[in-house]
Amino acid sequence: MEKIIQLTEYKYNKLIETAKLKEQEIEQRAKKLFEDNGFLGVLLDLNMKDQYKDFKIHTYIRIHDWESMFKLKYSDEKRIIKYIDEKVQRLIKIKYGDYLSVLSNLYNELDKVKRTKTKFLVFTITGWFIAIILTVINLKCN
Repeated sequence: MEKIIQLTEYKYNKLIETAKLKEQEIEQRAKKLFEDNGFLGVLLDLNMKDQYKDFKIHTYIRIHDWESMFKLKYSDEKRIIKYIDEKVQRLIKIKYGDYLSVLSNLYNELDKVKRTKTKFLVFTITGWFIAIILTVINLKCN
């Protein structure tokens, strides 16, 4: 059996105000608990790739929200990932920038040397082949 209770407007407003205060208090306590006990895990994976003969370090970042009452919004997660990526790329450029450019230049020079070596090898084999043919023709004519 349900009871119907009538309240005056004053008591009703006071009850709503108390409920709002309780809700704010609960949220504040939850935030404090999150600040004290909550944490985010960041997985950072660095890979060095040579892309078109240019060495770069690529980052892969994932955010883990373990045992958290407050789930991280997708937009906030993207902002955190962007921030971490920018900082990592800046630190890599500061620490390894010269080495990466030198490594890229060396790789390009090595590629040029390999192509030149191949050209000389083709010229040498062609020259020897022509010399052998001319020698064989000369021997048959005599």
